[in-house]
Amino acid sequence: MEFELWQYVIFALVGLFCGFINAIVGGGGFISLPMLMWLGIPPLAAIATNKFQAFFGVVTAAIDFIRSGTVKWQGVIYGVISTALGAVLGVVLLFLVSKEFLNYAVLVLLIFFFFYTLLNPDFGATAAKPKGNVSLLYVICGFIIGVYDGFFGPGNASLWLFALICLIGADFKTAVANTRVLDMTSKIVTMIVLLVAVAMGNAIILFKVGVIMAIFQIIGAHLGAKYAMRVDTAVVRRVFLGVLLIMILGLVYKTFA
Repeated sequence: MEFELWQYVIFALVGLFCGFINAIVGGGGFISLPMLMWLGIPPLAAIATNKFQAFFGVVTAAIDFIRSGTVKWQGVIYGVISTALGAVLGVVLLFLVSKEFLNYAVLVLLIFFFFYTLLNPDFGATAAKPKGNVSLLYVICGFIIGVYDGFFGPGNASLWLFALICLIGADFKTAVANTRVLDMTSKIVTMIVLLVAVAMGNAIILFKVGVIMAIFQIIGAHLGAKYAMRVDTAVVRRVFLGVLLIMILGLVYKTFA
């Protein structure tokens, strides 16, 4: 597909913004994916291209957080393994199952996350006691969220943030850092499977669009990671609420308009 100059400018700006937001709290996919489809890209090609461009921003942010030392590694390795397995299953399901029911399921989850966080001012302010065995929680959450990320993707990081804070007891800043590692895992696995599917002729990635967005994703991810590491937990919480609200409104429009 060919696009006009103004469309490529939009791709670049959206990549920059989504990279910034993804590095902090995630949810950029709820902006980039509808934009790709709005510009006329077929749904499956839009999902594959969106996963391609998001991959670079997620990996960039994860490396920044790992280098900063803000990742708390206890139990994370179990989440990495189960997330990878879940992501493989999720990409396979992408070619087999309708995604319509996910719109409703994710919308309900996001509304719950928004009001739960809004009505609990101390949510994520400090570390809390885990709701069970940390390693087991990482395994369970990793597989479920990995399947979702491989299958659809947008909101994956927000799901991880909520799971890490609510179930594993992390504070917001630790949850943001750990989420980047786990998100990177599912993105790497998803990208490998998608590239194999492209080589076999079962998927289409618009590489020109993807590369342009990826370049600006990397820039946005660097800026977002530095911002998230510098500000206090209360600011991250407000950004989280703001992004959740945008995602909810976007999904409501996409689902019911």
